[in-house]
Amino acid sequence: MLVSAIEEDHRFLGRVFSQQGWMLHKTRSLESAMHLLRCNPVPVVMTERDLPLGNWKDVLAAIQQLPQVPKLIVTARQADEYLWAEVLNLGGYDVLSQPFQVTELLWVFRNAWRMREDAWTRERCSPGNHELLISEV
Repeated sequence: MLVSAIEEDHRFLGRVFSQQGWMLHKTRSLESAMHLLRCNPVPVVMTERDLPLGNWKDVLAAIQQLPQVPKLIVTARQADEYLWAEVLNLGGYDVLSQPFQVTELLWVFRNAWRMREDAWTRERCSPGNHELLISEV
């Protein structure tokens, strides 16, 4: 999922994801993103550092309330070491600088997706999460 008010990002990432055969949910605000996430859990959310009504920390706080917490990737035109350290220390997955480098973008998304999917699988299969299955013979 992409949370960004920047139309150029919607178009560019839409093309890149389409070429990979991936679905990209595009939203322009945290409110619309959370509405979609409540109905359609996704493993990775990418957000701009600054949104019209909030910032990446608001997105992180909101997604951490979901039953299945996605990985968060923050994007910024001026990404620096301070932002990267802050994102990682507060629980985000990574920071991508803009303009996007397609190779880096794909690598980060693939790894974030893989890590989230592996964690969701472990959560579903952990002791205490098994339902009693009864079959008749």
